[in-house]
Amino acid sequence: MAYKNQPLGTRFHYNRMFNIEPIRLQMLQLIQIGEICIEPTFAGQAHDQFCHEVSFIISGQGVFEYNGERVPVSAGDIVITPGTGHHAVYASDQEAIFYAFAGFKFTGDHRFPEDVTRWFAGGAQYVGSDRGGFYNYFRKCIDEFYRGGEIDLLMVEACLTQIIIWATRAMSGRVQNSEWQPEQQTPGQLVYRILKHVEHHLLEPLTVAGVAAQLGYSATYISHVFKEKMGVTLQQYIADCKIDKAKELIAMRRFSMTEIAERLGYLNLQSFSRAFQKRTGLSPSEYKETL
Repeated sequence: MAYKNQPLGTRFHYNRMFNIEPIRLQMLQLIQIGEICIEPTFAGQAHDQFCHEVSFIISGQGVFEYNGERVPVSAGDIVITPGTGHHAVYASDQEAIFYAFAGFKFTGDHRFPEDVTRWFAGGAQYVGSDRGGFYNYFRKCIDEFYRGGEIDLLMVEACLTQIIIWATRAMSGRVQNSEWQPEQQTPGQLVYRILKHVEHHLLEPLTVAGVAAQLGYSATYISHVFKEKMGVTLQQYIADCKIDKAKELIAMRRFSMTEIAERLGYLNLQSFSRAFQKRTGLSPSEYKETL
């Protein structure tokens, strides 16, 4: 696979990284947290690790490289990367890779159990699988930074601690085994879960495949059930919800159109404007003038 490179070595469909000053917690130091979506055939900028990292593949597939060793990853995978060494992320030829990550250091003030810290000791990166709600801890932690204002450090440390422990359990197979199957649900129950998932994750690049991976079903199955029960495709529903959210953000008059496009996970302002006009008949600026 030949990976394309921009001047800085990357091309992102969505890039929400909180490049924060390190936050000192009781047992940890949070260095960075965020979500990234790299377009097909593009590569994330290679870099030297300066902190431990836990990543979760929300949707898509690609490769995580550590010290020259490349490991394929796909939706539902958890990746542990040690705090030293050379690291890069690549999207596949066919689809973008969308993942959440947290970079941190152990402070040593209060020790984690050795069976947790040994996974971050260095020498190799590790990949495990999860379908049990691991991403929820990422979302709760990241939401503290999306909110702005004063950050609840107790919430941040609680979520970050659970991210670390859950990740290490996944590596040893204590979270999920290969025989895992989603709980059987009626089509109505599944559609309700889909609706709530879209509602809670609108400020992300949502895809049918990504929603399916998070709920533990195939994209074909949830697409069929959703269309049958709702009368519209899931892809159309997601697009409509994003435009409704865009209208709310425009009405607030706190964000530029570029900021709104970024918040909603569009590739750029142009793609946001095209989507908005297709569904409303007005450009975002024209819509704003009607308010």
